Amino acid sequence: MSLTSFYRLSAGAAMLGGVCIIIKKLFVELFLPLNVATNAVGTLGLLLTFFSLTGLYLYQREALGRWGLVGYLVNWFGIGAVAGLDYTRLFVLPFLERSITAELLAGPTRTVFFASALIFLAGVVIFGVAMLRGKVMPRLPILMYVIGFIPYSLPTLFPDPVVRIAQIVGTLGIMGLGYVLWTATQEPESVAAGRVIPA
Repeated sequence: MSLTSFYRLSAGAAMLGGVCIIIKKLFVELFLPLNVATNAVGTLGLLLTFFSLTGLYLYQREALGRWGLVGYLVNWFGIGAVAGLDYTRLFVLPFLERSITAELLAGPTRTVFFASALIFLAGVVIFGVAMLRGKVMPRLPILMYVIGFIPYSLPTLFPDPVVRIAQIVGTLGIMGLGYVLWTATQEPESVAAGRVIPA
């Protein structure tokens, strides 16, 4: 697979994953019964983020430098942790007795959930700041990505509507970055080094 093809697949994953998450937040969770099938829509969107994040990092790697690599790695592991939480919350906990769930969340499991969320948040912030400093991608989708996922990472500190809106904003940021990457790869000379894209 050529590097250009990989970038396009990553960009497509960012946009498709974003659509899945937004459908889950604005349609599935509000109007459909939540079950294994409907929950899978959002989970698919989250899993596609692994692929899109890698393409976004590789495209900008020269400009992002060491902190970009650190941000990418922390963000990647953070997404993995959050994906695990999402899977547990949607496909495991609903099938346990409420007393068992309450006991789990009152013990070390709660600490693990919180630590995973903090890793994700740290990755988003470090990678986002590195992208802002690298000046390859436009500022608006980067800021949407960072600002949107702060409340999402700390849901207990914000009302549910704020968390929902923030996740949509962050997701639109990812989709915007994916669209910019897709557009940039239409020009072969921009692929090798990560051309600076005007804001």
